[in-house]
Amino acid sequence: MRPNPSPSLDPLARWLAAEEASRGTADEAGVEQASDVAEAALAALFESLPETGPRLGFARRVSARIAAEKATVEAKRRFTAPRWLRVGLVAALFAAGLAALFLPGLVAVVLPAPSLAGGVRAATLLLGGVGEGLARAVESVKAWLELVRFLIEPLGRPETAATALLLLAMAGGSFVVLKMLIRRERSWTHA
Repeated sequence: MRPNPSPSLDPLARWLAAEEASRGTADEAGVEQASDVAEAALAALFESLPETGPRLGFARRVSARIAAEKATVEAKRRFTAPRWLRVGLVAALFAAGLAALFLPGLVAVVLPAPSLAGGVRAATLLLGGVGEGLARAVESVKAWLELVRFLIEPLGRPETAATALLLLAMAGGSFVVLKMLIRRERSWTHA
């Protein structure tokens, strides 16, 4: 026996009972009527459901939470490093601290205690090194100027300048042709 849907049932039970009643009906008019009853019960079921919309301020709260999480992730990413890098940094700091213990002895070996004779010797060596450097710079500038004069002097004659211009134009044309050959579509199929 099929239970008869009654108004005292909740909307879900009414809809299920109406669907069950529509399956057992043999004639077409009964099926249509039972299906209308089932649709009405389903509509009543949907109307009885609470509204599913979010409460006021939902988007603001979600956006604030996402921004906070993003900032946290960025901060963690900014201040974290792979294990090998952290170990290397600790080892470098340890080596620097250990080297600081030996620094006064190394400085005493490399730079002896200052004296007047040592100061004069250091100033002499410094001035001599600066003078030698300036002399090398002057010689280098002279060599460059001679090279420029050597390269520019032949171009002063018209026949040499015309030849150089012709060669330059040929080189430019060959670069244009080469660029066109490189850019065109190639077909490597052989018949």
